[in-house]
Amino acid sequence: MLTRVNAVVCAGLFVVAVVGCVPAVALRSERGAPERLRFGVSVLLDDQLSLVRGRRVGLVTDAGARDERGRGVETLFRADPRARSARVVVVAAWRADAAASATAGPYGAGTVADSIRLTGIADAMDSIAAVSQIVVVDLSDDGVRTGAAPWIMLAALRAASQHHVALLVLDRPNPLTGEHSEGPVADASSGASDALYGLPARHGMTLGEMARWFNATGALNTALTVVPVRGWRRSAWPVARGVTLRRGDGSEKSPEQIAMLGALAPFAATNLHVQAGKGRTPIRVGAPWLDAKAVAGILSDRLMAGLQFRSDRAAFGAGGAMPALVIDVTDRDQASGLRLLGTLMWAVRHLHAGSLSVDSLAFDRTAGSGAMRRAVVGGEDPDGAADRELLGVVDFRRRVRAVLLYR
Repeated sequence: MLTRVNAVVCAGLFVVAVVGCVPAVALRSERGAPERLRFGVSVLLDDQLSLVRGRRVGLVTDAGARDERGRGVETLFRADPRARSARVVVVAAWRADAAASATAGPYGAGTVADSIRLTGIADAMDSIAAVSQIVVVDLSDDGVRTGAAPWIMLAALRAASQHHVALLVLDRPNPLTGEHSEGPVADASSGASDALYGLPARHGMTLGEMARWFNATGALNTALTVVPVRGWRRSAWPVARGVTLRRGDGSEKSPEQIAMLGALAPFAATNLHVQAGKGRTPIRVGAPWLDAKAVAGILSDRLMAGLQFRSDRAAFGAGGAMPALVIDVTDRDQASGLRLLGTLMWAVRHLHAGSLSVDSLAFDRTAGSGAMRRAVVGGEDPDGAADRELLGVVDFRRRVRAVLLYR
């Protein structure tokens, strides 16, 4: 349990410093030196192969899931001598970005017997759990509720429980740190899945902690084990330790992109276009009718910490070049995606009320709550609406204490 929680509110983000968390992962070696960073897959192969030795493993991963040295998880299970010497038998490997492949015999030695496109996450997890003795999950989570990882993890937990097989999560650091949480908090009125009620847009948990949270709050009773990360603190940005972040398809991404794209995901329910290029390129929001210079001016006048705005022209898919608002993250610890979401919608409505089209149900479902949209549409200052969301985030951090694994 937690013995003390120190919390501060900074630029709309709820930042929690966890002190005295038990159980907690050691951060120093026996000699007192800082422990080197090792992801869950490395800890498994180095120290805990007994968890999977000689068992039929259903591997759930994606192209972005790699160890701290950049090696793909699927490749490690297929070719790493440690896994092969332990006679780990992978009977199905499902990648969130590709098809499911069934293999015969030891993974890497057998031949692909079948390859099918699994259209539903639940069906995919059910198929894997049905033929496995243990389901192993290692995914490149984005640290936001709108990513694919929460849904895949939830489906894997349910399938493992239904088929009475164990589930093993190979943990990795949250790419946005484990200290920053931010709303909106999902509620029943948004139409989101009931399993995600109470989960903030930016949750501040690792994949393993999220699995523990879902298992406990959903009363799933899955036989769950988490192989933890070694040498990571909640306050640490993985990129600061030399870790390259990747999307599920394997392409590189920056934490700034992850945070802001996750926050702006509800705009997919509008006629605004949102995109980010490769690497550390800024976020762009555009529309043929958008007065990007005026929007940039309004947002700049709001003095939003950690963010800068300018206008440009950019190509969005087949739509060709159009006016675009360019969003630069200058301080990832200060930038608030929630305030950006509310203030951007407020500014665009102020300038283009007749041009902006919003599918309210879809917007609220993605946001997790309709409170911010209703406040902005009603003419309320977006900062006031964002401040109210902090109460839900504080309550979430209080309720999630028991499942946290790291200091």
